[in-house]
Amino acid sequence: MDVGRVSVGSPAGANPTPWLPCPRREGVWCAKYGDRISASVVNQRVPFSYSDTAPGFVVSPGARVLCSYPNDGGTMSKTCASAPSAAPWTRTGCVPGCHKGGSGFKNEHEGPYSPDALQTMMYQHIKYHSYDNNDRCRQGNGCRYNEVVLDAAAWADSLPGVIEAVFVPKAGGATAEANARRIHAALLREYRLPAEAVPLVTLDLASSTTPFATLPVKPMPALAPDAAPAPEPEPMPAVCEAVFSPESKFWRLWGTRETWRQSAAGERQCWEQLGGDAYFERAGKATQCDVNWFEGAQGELGRVESRAHFAAPAPALLGFDGDLYRVCSAAVGKKTWWESGNDGDFNNEIAHRCVGASRNILRLLTGRPGWGWTMCQNLQWQVCAAKGKLPGQRLQGALEFATAPPSLMLFEWREPESYPCDGGKKCAGRYTVGDVFFAEACLFVRLCKNGRAVFDGAAADCDFDEAGFAEFKGELKARTRNLV
Repeated sequence: MDVGRVSVGSPAGANPTPWLPCPRREGVWCAKYGDRISASVVNQRVPFSYSDTAPGFVVSPGARVLCSYPNDGGTMSKTCASAPSAAPWTRTGCVPGCHKGGSGFKNEHEGPYSPDALQTMMYQHIKYHSYDNNDRCRQGNGCRYNEVVLDAAAWADSLPGVIEAVFVPKAGGATAEANARRIHAALLREYRLPAEAVPLVTLDLASSTTPFATLPVKPMPALAPDAAPAPEPEPMPAVCEAVFSPESKFWRLWGTRETWRQSAAGERQCWEQLGGDAYFERAGKATQCDVNWFEGAQGELGRVESRAHFAAPAPALLGFDGDLYRVCSAAVGKKTWWESGNDGDFNNEIAHRCVGASRNILRLLTGRPGWGWTMCQNLQWQVCAAKGKLPGQRLQGALEFATAPPSLMLFEWREPESYPCDGGKKCAGRYTVGDVFFAEACLFVRLCKNGRAVFDGAAADCDFDEAGFAEFKGELKARTRNLV
């Protein structure tokens, strides 16, 4: 049986979507490992896993194997690129987590073993596994597990079917079971699955006959006789539940004191500065869309009266800045990563490249009073994009994502590393460029009747929800007025 493992940490800091590979983008500590997932094969002869207590996934035998090791393979040192924006992810001859070319697979001793040599690896593991007194894996269990490296791209394409069950080790206790139940419920909600499709089980590595036992989960409420089932509302993505939680920094992105500074109690909010209810009327009705959203860029493009000249209909493109730059640069045949000191001003360069690529992005670089960038201008642009009213868009609600919203990780929201908190800068009391994309992606869930489909990438058109906008307006006004 194939048993994948994933460490989920404490309930307060846990990743809400641990079934996803680490996103391969700048500012994410695990980005260079996002091309692989590590797992272990467990059986009667070698009943050892990476962690004796952390929940994990029972993985389908159909998962694509890249290589394997009869021990901990030290795979974190076996990368195929130093950073996602610096080079292609896979160099010629390099296999993530396995080897960087050259001698390649060894299929003997410590490996790595090729995908078709899994049985040979298991023989080696059974024959020579030993307790590591130095505990180099830092798990306190002697590091006697094997390591099977899976293809992260194939994994992501196979979700949720690649996961056959969520397990909690018997030795994990109440805390591990609570984490496993949270993961299981989130997985079912994310993919709209019944509980029996992916069972929740305990894993007893000491049992040679019945290692798995099904845990009960809360059943769906029974329907009254002859009652028609009520349509279930689209579930909010787990990361968006955190973004819109009452204590979230999202409600502090709307101040006017200083760009990138979270607003404080009593601070005037941007929607108040722009006219209060009159601002929300303009934004919700998308009556102020035919403006220059590139104002302040160099040359003709940045003039107040100018409009971008797109060669083709220009959908709205959203994502992290590095991904926007990559997509637009690739479309115009230029280098897809930006190097400080060599490639000019980033904001000006990305503005011109995206216009050349016939993509609408928001890049207000002006200092003109009342028109410099704020989250209120951002919301206004986003509603225009959702309604297909940006200059040159020409297609109702045409939306594209350079960064797939389902790849957003909660730790990126809680501990951002994008500007102005990049390079290890302290970020207390600030918010970042990356935080703005989190807000955009999750706002689509609230502002579009088909918001979950837009978030998931299943729809390129937003069916704008006027009632949803009104509800958001009321909550935004109330929460920003009551900051403490």
